[in-house]
Amino acid sequence: MKKLILIIILISIIPYSLISQTYSKDKTVIVSASINASAPSISLHWLAQDSTISYDIFKKSPNSESWTTQIASSLPAGTLSFTDTNVKIGEEYEYIVVRNYLPSNNKGYGFILSGIERGAIYNHGILLLVVDSLSTRGLDFEIKRWIDDTEADGWVVKTLRIDSNDQVTSVKSAILTLYDEDPENTKALFLLGRVPVPYSGNLCPDGHPDHVGAWPADGYYADVDGNWTDESVNSTSSGKARTINTPGDGKFDQSVFYSPVDLQIGRVDMRNLLLYTKSETTLLKQYLDKNHAYKNKHFVPRNRGLIRDNFIAYPEGFAASAFNSFYTLCDSVDYNIGYSNVLSKNDYQWAYGCGGGSYTSCSGVITSTFLASDTLMNVFNFLFGSYFGDWDNTNNLLRSTLASGSLSIAWSGRPFWYVHQMAMGYNIGYCAKLTMNNQNTYYPGNIPKGVHIALLGDPSLRAHILSPPSNVIATFENKQCGISWQKSTDEVDGYYVFKRLHPNQAYTLVSPSIIKDTLFIDRTTSETGTYQYMVRAVGLHTSPSGSYYNLSLGRIDTAFNHQAFVSIADVKPLSTIKIYPNPAKHILTIENNEYLIKVVYIYDMLGKEITRLQTNNHKVVLNIQHINPGIYVLKTNTEQGTFNHKIHIIR
Repeated sequence: MKKLILIIILISIIPYSLISQTYSKDKTVIVSASINASAPSISLHWLAQDSTISYDIFKKSPNSESWTTQIASSLPAGTLSFTDTNVKIGEEYEYIVVRNYLPSNNKGYGFILSGIERGAIYNHGILLLVVDSLSTRGLDFEIKRWIDDTEADGWVVKTLRIDSNDQVTSVKSAILTLYDEDPENTKALFLLGRVPVPYSGNLCPDGHPDHVGAWPADGYYADVDGNWTDESVNSTSSGKARTINTPGDGKFDQSVFYSPVDLQIGRVDMRNLLLYTKSETTLLKQYLDKNHAYKNKHFVPRNRGLIRDNFIAYPEGFAASAFNSFYTLCDSVDYNIGYSNVLSKNDYQWAYGCGGGSYTSCSGVITSTFLASDTLMNVFNFLFGSYFGDWDNTNNLLRSTLASGSLSIAWSGRPFWYVHQMAMGYNIGYCAKLTMNNQNTYYPGNIPKGVHIALLGDPSLRAHILSPPSNVIATFENKQCGISWQKSTDEVDGYYVFKRLHPNQAYTLVSPSIIKDTLFIDRTTSETGTYQYMVRAVGLHTSPSGSYYNLSLGRIDTAFNHQAFVSIADVKPLSTIKIYPNPAKHILTIENNEYLIKVVYIYDMLGKEITRLQTNNHKVVLNIQHINPGIYVLKTNTEQGTFNHKIHIIR
């Protein structure tokens, strides 16, 4: 295999105050969209820029990699909008606005995904969670909670536990075993903790000769059928053990992905962050706690972006991807007003910063030392500068960003990252996979498909969060199930009800349309079986890109089982029995005017008897204050027979 040689301009530190050029803006068309549902149309709007000659507009389906359909050509320089009437409600369309500007042959690009009332995405597929057994010790509760949250968002999670000392080839073999169980539906991979780090290539994406060699390459795990070799690269010039790459040393030869990456992938890894007084496990717990709070809307970051561009003199225009994506996502974007102090005191959902770097700093932007003593309030972060893109080093800046409050971080500039799809409800892992595979679909900048491209963070994260409903109760009667719930605290269009027969299956939608009420009767059940029901709030979300039906997480409560499991085996319906209130807090009443009640039992969902009361009355009042909140089975023995009912105890 021929050695890949990369010739890259070195990054150096140039003070912002001396520079007036903005190459990042030049390479971008800042585009947004407005929609019309009554007479279906999508109108693209963009900001005026100096030296513009003309605009061209292309359109494609989201699944296509080629811009084959040109819908506007040579629009005059003063044109700032274009309306596409060849659209349908419920469909998605991706656009590129190409700006031709002086000097001749220069181009800027604006990418946007749009649609009118696109339907909700119910099932994302299977996500493989790979957890190491060392750094996550003691985090069983937090990991289970993350799994519940993720499955409540439409994923099926399969968990793989590995040892941090395993070979990367062994870890990949175990991943492939899980993948092969259902390759069609397996879509994503999340590495949590000290999962062994693959290294690959002979490259220096930051352009420094002392940094040439193998870089961390998590994409190795996400490429299920690529040919990864360890035969030809012999790179020792860096003098650093981590980046030295020689034949047979366990580090791979590839500097670029020669075949498309198959899985979305992200990693959260807190090893060797020695500036922090908290332990590695505590930092992982802190991340999972904020992750849970974000997905359940326990806090709401403001929908705005921050861009700090300290490389405005560089023709590559490193911050171009932030200018492109943030304006499709955010209500407002602030430019060059600061970074570290701003993010530690203000909540921006999105942030991008670039400047001269070291392993632990981005000049004029942020440092690992600052992060170790402060907390970021934002969620999605991008940084670019020298050295720290090689993230597997002590006190690394990118991983420190995760340790101090950000939920997602990537090195964006070589190549560019694009996340405009998240304005229409897609997750960050979806964008990570597109970035890894991007060659020409989106303007990539330098080093497209480089093996160094990595998402640090949970790949399932989305941008728009709805508050979930609460207190889901499912009760069978006459071979049909009634599901009730309490409303979301958000203004929503209604609710969808889902069910599954097995925890390892995906949920299927059982409500044919949006439910406006808080009660649904499922008449599609079989006679016997165990059913898991989930209710999700749904609302039409309008972003600066378009509109789509957004879903909350399913009903979740970390104090007890997160969804209601209902067993209908051997259940005999009895219409004359009354159980109230349900949900109940302190007192539960069971009443049957026709038959005497002999014995009342309460069992937990594992079949353990919690309480028993013998009686011989038509009405029984149970004190349940001593029972923990949760879902239980009430078994009632009467003169007519034995009957089971679902009850919900709350506080």
